Amino acid sequence: DGRDVRFELARDITERRKADELLKHSLEETARGQQTLLALSQATQNVQRAKTPEEIYRTIGEGIASLGLDVTVFTLSNDLSHLIPVHMTYDPEDLQAAGEITGFTPQEHPLPVVPGGLVEQVIAARKAVFSPEPDEYMAQVLPDSLDPSLKQLTASMGVKRVIHAPLVVGNAIHGLLVVTGSDLAEADAEAMNVFARHTAIALENAQLFQADQTWTAELEQREAERTGEISSANIELESALAERRQVEEAVRRSRAETLRSHRLLLALSQTAEQVQRARSPEEVYQTIGDEVARLGYRVVFMSLTDGQTHLFSSYLTLQLTTPQAAEQLSTGLPAQGFQIPFVEDDPFHRIITENESAFFEQTAEHLTKGFRSLPRESLEQMLAVLGSDRSIYAPLSVNNRPHGLLAVTGSDLTEADLPTVTLFANRAAIAIENARLVEQLTTSRQQLQQLARQVVSAQEDERQRLSRTLHDEAG
Repeated sequence: DGRDVRFELARDITERRKADELLKHSLEETARGQQTLLALSQATQNVQRAKTPEEIYRTIGEGIASLGLDVTVFTLSNDLSHLIPVHMTYDPEDLQAAGEITGFTPQEHPLPVVPGGLVEQVIAARKAVFSPEPDEYMAQVLPDSLDPSLKQLTASMGVKRVIHAPLVVGNAIHGLLVVTGSDLAEADAEAMNVFARHTAIALENAQLFQADQTWTAELEQREAERTGEISSANIELESALAERRQVEEAVRRSRAETLRSHRLLLALSQTAEQVQRARSPEEVYQTIGDEVARLGYRVVFMSLTDGQTHLFSSYLTLQLTTPQAAEQLSTGLPAQGFQIPFVEDDPFHRIITENESAFFEQTAEHLTKGFRSLPRESLEQMLAVLGSDRSIYAPLSVNNRPHGLLAVTGSDLTEADLPTVTLFANRAAIAIENARLVEQLTTSRQQLQQLARQVVSAQEDERQRLSRTLHDEAG
């Protein structure tokens, strides 16, 4: 009756308000994360243009300061036992106050790496770590004698939340970026991790450039000193030139890889911004698929079923002839919309449940378990058709709730692209969730309109019934 419809209408209005608040909060977090990502992308470009380590340190400080944060750049001693501060953005007055409190000036002294402490964990894991407790962070990097002064020290320096991001090139670690600020969140750790990796490459390039300059100067000096010894000088010159060519080739390869990684980062950052305006998950998939294809890569979205018992392919980017070629294989598996069991001993399950991306040099070797229903020969044929000789798989999750995974494949992908694809997958998962909420909100509004029409109809029926009753009683 009319009262039930009104009760249902009130409940739907409450649910709609909750959905609006959830969407608003999600959009605000997305905007802040996008602002941080774009600022770090700009800072990365500035760092790549710097010529010396000192100029790079200064550029890092300016980029981080533009976000309202502070940063300390540390290098590591050769035995990884001490952190050596080389640049700080803290206010000099705050540093002076900290020195007066503790009698210790961190900018002038190496800091020991505490065994089993936070810094050692970052060094071992080779990835950024977020710490919301400044006292715990300071306790693990400062000498034990300063423990009674920790709270006073963190207050005087304005240390509130901390992200440690390692400066890593390949498997070698050269130092740390320690970023502090009140607005830091755990979601910022991955962006800082990507920024730190690009910074480490820029520092290595600058050091290689300086080494090349030094070697060139030494070479010229040798030539001047040994002009009378033509034959021996020629031998040494050939050796020196060969070494120099090796250094120059290493610099060229490093710069080419940096440029490719940087283009990938910028393109995926712009794509992440585009999909925030999508109105449905399908629009998110299509936008990402088109943009990734322009970069020369392929993308596959795998989604979990409601019961989390299977993974199904919700979107694939393939060339026009590829699905036809795939269907020619005797696999019994369609090119799109297929599903596979979500079981504990396959690589997909580990990637999603442990929320950790993976790079595969030889994809077929690792995915045989995931496609256990296919003969290995058929699997390798399908992977050859799809061109997935190298791939990166990143989990799709929002607020620690798994939704599936994103796979990006391409012949020139490297393990150094893991942080970039992981960060992009995080943004894509948020965009898909936002689009799903928008769809729910649209459906809720349509249902609300239908209920409103039912209420009006019920009121009109009730009015007519009362009118007839009164008319009958009056007669």
